[in-house]
Amino acid sequence: MTSAGDHVVVVGAGIIGLSAARTLAEAGVRVSVIDRGPVGGEASGLNGGMIAGGGWGDDPDLEATLRMGSLELFVGLAEERGHDISLDRTGSLTLIRTEAEWAWATETVEAAKRAGHVLEVVPTDDLH
Repeated sequence: MTSAGDHVVVVGAGIIGLSAARTLAEAGVRVSVIDRGPVGGEASGLNGGMIAGGGWGDDPDLEATLRMGSLELFVGLAEERGHDISLDRTGSLTLIRTEAEWAWATETVEAAKRAGHVLEVVPTDDLH
């Protein structure tokens, strides 16, 4: 366990490494971050940057905890700390092409809603 006065070296300047470094620094630990390239220059800077989710739900599993916890970290950086991280909260849309996909999506969304998540199936005509 680290404590104030310790010095920790974090390898990797992506979202995970920087989040770990920030958490340690806020606890009073001296932190150095090293990476072979620029900050956010690998996967963190090149991925789609999407965190999709229907909220925490009534009994969050590991996936919901990681997803929604990540979203809260991003929102905290952007809105509470004022960092320009290009956060754009737009939602998402999955297109359904077949009756089988419609049945699967309807069943999946209904199960998620029963678990306290916020999702919906929207018929094509309602999108116009």
